[in-house]
Amino acid sequence: MRSSVANLTWRKFSHRHLINDVVKDLLGRSRAGKALTATKGMILVVDDEPLIVDELVDTLELEGFRTDTAYCASEALGRLKVNREIALVITDLRMPGKTGWDLIDDALSLGFDDLKFLVVSGHETVDNTLAGVPMQVVGFLRKPVDVEELLRSVDAYACAREM
Repeated sequence: MRSSVANLTWRKFSHRHLINDVVKDLLGRSRAGKALTATKGMILVVDDEPLIVDELVDTLELEGFRTDTAYCASEALGRLKVNREIALVITDLRMPGKTGWDLIDDALSLGFDDLKFLVVSGHETVDNTLAGVPMQVVGFLRKPVDVEELLRSVDAYACAREM
């Protein structure tokens, strides 16, 4: 059964407890959230759409990941400067002002070389998005974000980081 963050969003306001139950049942509880948390890592979720940020954060926190949020690239850079626990950034590519690519470039130019990025977009395709990107980009997710794919990608990163 495939589910997307966008498909769950409409239920959020009136049936929040149902969303949590659906996500828990759909995904099970054996995730690597504890692996990333154990290594003191945190996930920064960056998107200019608050509903998308809320749904991604809710999903990640249900699985035991610690999160922080930003609603634009400039805000995300500010978070990175003050919170050195952030290990993974999940960022939208198209945002007003600076893009997700700008965020990645700026973070790397500021010396955040160990930081990893998972990019999300409803406009780009994998083929033309990942060509020539920095090795710090560990994956690409297409909007609407599939919950299972999101957690597989984050789990894979968390497990690899533990090694």
